[in-house]
Amino acid sequence: MDDNNDTQLLASVMAGNLLAFRASQFPSAFVNAHPSIFLSTDWVHPAQLQVFLSGRDMPFSTRPSVVPVKLEASQASFSTRPEEPRVKTEDPGGCTIDLTSPARPLMPLTTVRTCQLVENHSEIIEILSSDDEMEVEASLQPSGASSDPPEPPYSFGHDDSDDEPDTSASVSLSTTYWGDANIISTAIDSLATINQQTRVDRVEYLDQIPSFFPVPCRKTAYILDLRNDEFDFVDKDGNPIRADTLILNKNQESFDTSGSSDQITTCALFEGRPVQCYHTCHKCKGVYRCSELDMSLVNVTHFELDPASRADVISAEIATRMSSRDTPEKLAAAFFRVITSAAWKCKVTDTVGAPCEGHPVMKVQINGALRKGSFIGCSEWTPSWHSHRSDTIPDNIDETLLTQLMSPQAVFTSRSKTEPCSRIISPCIGLRQQFCAHIHLVDGRLFEAPYSSHAYPGENVPGHR
Repeated sequence: MDDNNDTQLLASVMAGNLLAFRASQFPSAFVNAHPSIFLSTDWVHPAQLQVFLSGRDMPFSTRPSVVPVKLEASQASFSTRPEEPRVKTEDPGGCTIDLTSPARPLMPLTTVRTCQLVENHSEIIEILSSDDEMEVEASLQPSGASSDPPEPPYSFGHDDSDDEPDTSASVSLSTTYWGDANIISTAIDSLATINQQTRVDRVEYLDQIPSFFPVPCRKTAYILDLRNDEFDFVDKDGNPIRADTLILNKNQESFDTSGSSDQITTCALFEGRPVQCYHTCHKCKGVYRCSELDMSLVNVTHFELDPASRADVISAEIATRMSSRDTPEKLAAAFFRVITSAAWKCKVTDTVGAPCEGHPVMKVQINGALRKGSFIGCSEWTPSWHSHRSDTIPDNIDETLLTQLMSPQAVFTSRSKTEPCSRIISPCIGLRQQFCAHIHLVDGRLFEAPYSSHAYPGENVPGHR
């Protein structure tokens, strides 16, 4: 592979794939100990990189890994002169320049800057150094000329904003946590205009679709580069599936479907002329929760993806299930719920075909064949008509407690109360039941806890071009 092909290969590799290749070649301890080695791409062996990408089924292309965007700077972006390089003198015969100082924009190497002076009636032409050119150039300007620094030889495009273009912004590895080790993002910390109504402070790039998105404290635009062949999906009619559909399909959170807010809008984010983008807004649908829920599980405010709060919900649900039958009252209540449900209905018909209208009751066991003194039978059951439904009472059910529930008051004399619930259902799953399946006792009574909607003020605004 020649140098030109090597350059094209490196330019086509997305940042996330390059970081994954680095992780496969160098231990993290070495990377952390020698960060300067990885400031450029000199460490990349093109042949090994090509083998690595082939193993990941990543197609090659000549497109850049980051879509250029228009960036803007604050009012003071170029208002101050760059700091002079710090110089540390080691001995009278020499000095060392500290190269950690911020780099100053360089002029093209083909341009030689000179200054014409007159001294002692002699004309002197002085070749300017890069350290002196701005100061001397300013001193030679007429009094009415502007004192603004010269326009740099390169710039990012910008729209109608009065801010100067920001040439110092660069793409860097983002620290955003995505909850997925395979997703790595890069970011540019600079002002950018989306359209006339929206501006952001930060632009973040991804080449994969995450399952969850953070809620950034700073206004952030996420650019998902889905030009890879793995995202070329079509519907049954052969039409390409829209990008926002792919994003919402992968997202594990729940947003409402596209509605009347869908529209075509002009986006000024990318370099060059503004482009027409499809804009849609999706509101968060929140969750469904049990009315007896421990509200500390949902009254949580965080912006970054927080695996701890999600782990709390999972742990609480496990604890609720483990304790669902841990007291005699809960066991009796669970059995009572089963025998009073519609599924237990007696299905016997009389001699003329009329269905039985009986209900479950506790009946005394006469012959003592069962280990319990009672059994559950249809209210129409008689010793001479055994076809009516009947069931034995399990050994682990306290007959005294069951009798209390089946009395007209239907209340435990202990007035027991269960601990707060943990049942949370995502709208992605759907609400198939009106009441929580867990056992809830309130002041000694079996309580059917209804589900209710718990809203969140979040929204997702995807767009694609």
